[in-house]
Amino acid sequence: REAVEDLLELRLQKLVRLSLFPSQAKGAAPEERVLLGELGGRIEEWKKWMKERLEVGKDEGGRTLQELGGEEPDLQKP
Repeated sequence: REAVEDLLELRLQKLVRLSLFPSQAKGAAPEERVLLGELGGRIEEWKKWMKERLEVGKDEGGRTLQELGGEEPDLQKP
């Protein structure tokens, strides 16, 4: 358990990046691949949760923020 905690502390940023961009995960160590599988699932759950809660004008049949901003990650851009 302590080894897993150390691994997460040392490699958490890398694991998040690889979870978001799976094509870069080809050279990941076996223990990282196990963690990537779990983390990837959690990230997908979080994205779904965020999408459901960040609805604009939900009661009036409004659109989600993703629909308003498109696939552009920065909603501050004009």
